Amino acid sequence: MDAAASALRHWHRPRSAPVSGAHHASIAPYGPFRCGNGATVHLAVQNEPQWTRLCEQVLRRPELAVDPRFTTVASRVDHRDELHSELQRTFDGLTAEELLLALDTADVPAARTRDVLGLADHPQLAARDRWREVPTPGGAQARMLRPPVDATHWSWSPTPVPRLGQHTGEVLRWLGYDDQSARELHEKGVV
Repeated sequence: MDAAASALRHWHRPRSAPVSGAHHASIAPYGPFRCGNGATVHLAVQNEPQWTRLCEQVLRRPELAVDPRFTTVASRVDHRDELHSELQRTFDGLTAEELLLALDTADVPAARTRDVLGLADHPQLAARDRWREVPTPGGAQARMLRPPVDATHWSWSPTPVPRLGQHTGEVLRWLGYDDQSARELHEKGVV
């Protein structure tokens, strides 16, 4: 939670925000939830219409939308553990793909939570042509992610992966070392 949100919460609800881990401290349900297939979906319910659609269309439990523990964002935060238990009852029976399809159909913000390898294989990166192959000193190719922004006034052309030590002299000069100091670092095995 950022400082401004924390201060506003304190002024309007005179107590400290709870520790919430990966979940949002002042919005619920907002954060990662485990699905039945072990994958994780990040849910981002930020207002009452989204909450109602989640209850009615995804959970198929419209009574939760009017349950006094859950009718407002603040009450959902106050009853976070109970809320998460109610959600988990449904999420345990769904794969991430099934849950994401239901959330998308209900217009409830969510995304699959991915690990690093899952991010590397994200279909949107392939669809946006974000990967390039660059040569390595050993002759193999390495995948490299393009910069996140394309621009019309410049283009990105990756250079081959450098050999170990290939740019050490340039880096040392950039850091302010003269040739003699750089030689001493080499002789001592520092670089």
